[in-house]
Amino acid sequence: MTIRTAIPRIGIPRTIAAVLFAGCAVLGACSSDGTGAASALPATQQPETVIGETIVETEATVLAIDKASRQVTLRMADTSVQTVTAPADADLSRVKPGDVVLLGAFQRLSVRALPPGSAPLGVRREVATARAQPGAAPGRAAAEITTIVTEVAAIDVARNTVTLRGADGRLTTLDVKNPDNQRKLRTLKVGDLVEIDLIEAAAVQLRPKA
Repeated sequence: MTIRTAIPRIGIPRTIAAVLFAGCAVLGACSSDGTGAASALPATQQPETVIGETIVETEATVLAIDKASRQVTLRMADTSVQTVTAPADADLSRVKPGDVVLLGAFQRLSVRALPPGSAPLGVRREVATARAQPGAAPGRAAAEITTIVTEVAAIDVARNTVTLRGADGRLTTLDVKNPDNQRKLRTLKVGDLVEIDLIEAAAVQLRPKA
């Protein structure tokens, strides 16, 4: 996602490589946002569980611009200095030292059960981008949705474990520790699917120096 090359890290983890492990692990540890009665429904009819949702907003001041290398040096709100590389289509002629860059980031991780065969196993990514309209303050935004679907291969209610099969056939066995999720475990069936969704979004807007 090109926008990531232009935005310094501002407090939200951006590593997707470990999403499958982390997303599956929270199945065993996260709290449920429902009630015990809801667990009487089949898992595939229960709403998704939101594992976490984070919004970060900050701003930075432009210290220097190297148009040849497209590097922009920023002083962050915590006074640290970071140098980032602007995307090739970013118009650096409209940026000057002293300008303020508004930065925003959003991340959401959720998990839900799906009926057998309702989605292909594997990882799917969708990317959307947007730019400011002509005449508006320069800015851009991008969002990436990573969806991971695995299949329930085995359930051990006595030991409170569930084994998930990935698209490559690899099996991962999880310990379900949260009492609410232990009750939900009893509503899962072998063959049900487990879908993990990670949404990451970032936005940048330039506020010219007065």
